[in-house]
Amino acid sequence: MDIQRSFEILEVKIGASLDDVKKARNDLIFVWHPDRFPSKNPRLKQKAEEKLKEINAAYESVVSFLSSAVSDLRNTEEGISEAQTAAQPSYAEDCKNAEAYFRRGIVLGEAEDHHQAIKCFTQAVRLKPDDPNAYYNRGIAYNKIGSYKRAIKDFTETIRLDANYSVAYIYRGYIYAELDCFDLACEDFHKAYELGNSVGIEWAKRRGICL
Repeated sequence: MDIQRSFEILEVKIGASLDDVKKARNDLIFVWHPDRFPSKNPRLKQKAEEKLKEINAAYESVVSFLSSAVSDLRNTEEGISEAQTAAQPSYAEDCKNAEAYFRRGIVLGEAEDHHQAIKCFTQAVRLKPDDPNAYYNRGIAYNKIGSYKRAIKDFTETIRLDANYSVAYIYRGYIYAELDCFDLACEDFHKAYELGNSVGIEWAKRRGICL
């Protein structure tokens, strides 16, 4: 039976859920069940029996169609997942390679998935605790989700590992300013300026801070 015709018989739109299809079929069976028609009218009773067969055939056709669609979608998703897995480092390689976690964290951050990015940067930090870049980028992710104390802690660790990391001073300064700790913010902006990065101090001056 033509699938479009099957949906029409069941009085549901193409794209309806399987649950909606089942409900529609049950409603139609209730309406057209032969027992609801008087036996003294065999013509009408026969028509109801034919209608019931049509409803059941349409139902089987739609269920088969929807099941096939779900299967195709699942196969597509599995194919995508397998392709993504193949393109990523193996688990064993990840455990030895902080850079793999770091790169994955960068990609997740660009996709605005900051919570997952934090998990990746945390693994990178665990595997390579002397890498200021991992701390810095985790600090950025914490800042994005409003976890300011953790962000400050990561920027501070970044600076401890690399005292010339000017953008870490700037982002820590942004957070201090957000928290109304203007003296600390200005101190960081001035330090970044001494390192040759004027972005923070210019931002502060435009807002009447650090005059």
